Amino acid sequence: MFLRENHCSRVIDIDEIDSQKLSKRMKYRNKPFNELRKRFRKEYLGELVQRYNERPSRELRINEIVLIGDDNTKRLFWRLARIIELIPGRDGKIRTVRLRMEQCCAQSNESFP
Repeated sequence: MFLRENHCSRVIDIDEIDSQKLSKRMKYRNKPFNELRKRFRKEYLGELVQRYNERPSRELRINEIVLIGDDNTKRLFWRLARIIELIPGRDGKIRTVRLRMEQCCAQSNESFP
């Protein structure tokens, strides 16, 4: 009665572990984390609203150095440019600028002083 071998407590041989089973298990364990991250980005970050700063922003000037915003790159790697022309909108406010970058000229609405 006490001399029986207990099969439940045996250690699995490392050669018996299948890599596909490990991959499936890893995906299964990562799924809740990835879903939570996706939900956080979609719901919480989508609900955050930037507060409007009621102070008027500083007007852009010719020969001023600005950053050119890009959604696909980090702010650290945004390009620098010099304003060479200010183009007002229908309301008289500066809406577009002509820029001189290192290699060419461009127009942009995404410049930041």
